[in-house]
Amino acid sequence: MSRTQPEQPTRTRVAPSASKLQHARPGVVSRDAANVADILLRLPPTERRNAFKHHLTARERAVVMTEVERATGSLYGLWRDSPSGFVEDVLGESLWSKQRAVLDAIVDHKRVAVPAGFGVGKTHLAARAAVWFTNVYPVGTALCITTATRFRQVQRQLWPHIRKVVPRAGLPGYCDTVQYKMPDPYGNDFVAAYGFSAPANDEAAMQGIHMPHLLLIVDEAGGIAPMIGHGTNNLLTGGHAAMLAIGNPAMDDPASWFEELCIEGDDPSEPTTVTIPISSLDSPAITGELAPYCTDCPEGVARHSLADHMPDQDWVDRTIRSYGEEHPYVIAKVYARFPKGGGGIASRRAGSRPPCPTRTPPATVGTASATSAWRTRRPSTPSAKVPGSGSVSTLPPMVGMNSPCTALSVTRWSSGTLPPALPTTTRCPSPRSSLRRFTPRSASPMP
Repeated sequence: MSRTQPEQPTRTRVAPSASKLQHARPGVVSRDAANVADILLRLPPTERRNAFKHHLTARERAVVMTEVERATGSLYGLWRDSPSGFVEDVLGESLWSKQRAVLDAIVDHKRVAVPAGFGVGKTHLAARAAVWFTNVYPVGTALCITTATRFRQVQRQLWPHIRKVVPRAGLPGYCDTVQYKMPDPYGNDFVAAYGFSAPANDEAAMQGIHMPHLLLIVDEAGGIAPMIGHGTNNLLTGGHAAMLAIGNPAMDDPASWFEELCIEGDDPSEPTTVTIPISSLDSPAITGELAPYCTDCPEGVARHSLADHMPDQDWVDRTIRSYGEEHPYVIAKVYARFPKGGGGIASRRAGSRPPCPTRTPPATVGTASATSAWRTRRPSTPSAKVPGSGSVSTLPPMVGMNSPCTALSVTRWSSGTLPPALPTTTRCPSPRSSLRRFTPRSASPMP
């Protein structure tokens, strides 16, 4: 059920699209607009957005953006340091608090790690980050790379968002399956963003990609192989390179690269890395946060709150009842934390690594080092009386590992000597035959 909210338009875009500005005459320079553009670029992001929205008319915004393009090389240079502002003002979409915090953290940090629960819009968020980054820098100087554990996730989860956003917002260029191409000043199509998935052991997959401005988006980061994860550092050599790693914490990989990155983000000695967890309990449908109306659904859909797309309390309660509050699934997928029971990095640092199981040495029956106090016996097999021993003899441990006769037990030998030779008629039940004969072994010990 949607929350009661103030009336607002379905689309809140305030910046004109590139298609509306493409016929502007490049030789015409407005000094007044250039002065306004210079003032806006010097303002902090929040004040700049307010001035652009409330102190300029629609026609003045178009002229000012043309002058901003001359000054910065991009029509959308006003939003270079405000990704959340780009999503709301240029794309005309709505965000809630955690999404806004993650997007704006990309500006000030080289690595942003986001362990997230189910249904909090992490892939939606990553796609908007890619579109923002490729449009706020001059064409040909910025590149966004997206990757995930499998190519299916790149092609069918992340890039459908990008392919939908670009034409709907009237942004320059066009998208194909996993590429975003923009026209450069020379009339060529420059690939401003593309997606791929690297094999788990291909170290060279994360090498040789450099650009003045580079953004690497790692979607479903909880499943990234360690070699690929550590290889992402090869791409972050420049001062204008950044990485957004977002995904569900892994519940079956206690020493994943994503866990290492999230621990690094919590370390005060690593100021360029930050961790922003988004638990399912942070959902506006649970916290009561006043979320804006959803602007991502098609125009014909009835107006509804963004919280309607988020996890609610019923889903959380049912998941906890099904698995238990301490189950690794609940810890990882609901609370957005890394389970610590599997000997992960955090548990090893805390000294809580589970002890290794003790191994029992193999039996040495039938060798010279064997003691006469033990013998092997399988109680369920037929036995034969050994003359002069006063005891019962069973099969020696010479049957293959797939036979049930390998399940042997140890019993006390009463005569104080090694087991004597077995009679030739000893039988062993086998799953392949009902009768199998064995040759007797010598009673003398083996050398």
